[in-house]
Amino acid sequence: TGSSIFIQIFKNEFLEPTYNKMYRGFNLKINLNAEFISKYKPDGLSLYDNHKKIILDKFKEFVKKNNTINGTEIESLFFPQIDAHIFMSHSHKNIDEVIALAGFLNKKFGLKTFIDSCLWESAKELQKTLDSEHSWTDPVKRETYSYDQVGFSSSHAHMMLSVALSKMIDRAECVFFYNTPESIFPYKTQTNTNSPWIYSEITTTQIINKKIPSRRKAEYTRLYSDGGFINENLQLFYQLDLNHLATINAPDFNEWVTKTAIIPEDALDLLYDKIPLKKPKTFI
Repeated sequence: TGSSIFIQIFKNEFLEPTYNKMYRGFNLKINLNAEFISKYKPDGLSLYDNHKKIILDKFKEFVKKNNTINGTEIESLFFPQIDAHIFMSHSHKNIDEVIALAGFLNKKFGLKTFIDSCLWESAKELQKTLDSEHSWTDPVKRETYSYDQVGFSSSHAHMMLSVALSKMIDRAECVFFYNTPESIFPYKTQTNTNSPWIYSEITTTQIINKKIPSRRKAEYTRLYSDGGFINENLQLFYQLDLNHLATINAPDFNEWVTKTAIIPEDALDLLYDKIPLKKPKTFI
């Protein structure tokens, strides 16, 4: 009989763009001890839970009983409510560490970190919401789910969340990939990941249009004064290419966080200055 779920997409010429902010990405290679996690996890958890609640509440609003989900409303109402300086990509096995790290960066610099699992952990909840409305074999008895309908709702849930992740990356000025043995394998060669979310996020950081903050224009001018453009050809393999992310090791990270910043953007500038952009070797 076909699916009863539809996605409406409306073009609204009057919506102001709220993204196109991504500037740089970093490959974060640090180890956080138990004492650090215990100290800063409560601070990070309050931010994490607030973001997750906004996401779930907003997605559930659009699972209408008339079988319509308004995609434009999701974009215009959900995304402006979450603004972050940093987008954090990580393995679910490192959730306690990244939540603590987000709490620390907020307490130290006032930096707001969006943790990617706020979205991809919501996939199951979103699918359950869709299934509870649309996926019964018998909509009256509501005893068993239809295999086809569950598969269809799953594709919608993951599609919406994948798009949401891309837009959140685009909204954040800085991206951190929390590089651990849990997120990539084999760890020493750094070539693969078994997480489709990490693969999607890192690939997005490769192809997304970068925007130079006005306060960093001078740096950009120095690097590109000869008028070239960096060659950023996308490699479409199921391998994790981290070459475009600047590495932050433990000494660099520790030196950065001992600095003092008046506003969050000053903290990011300290990081950018600590690990500056490299002039591209090849041009188109």
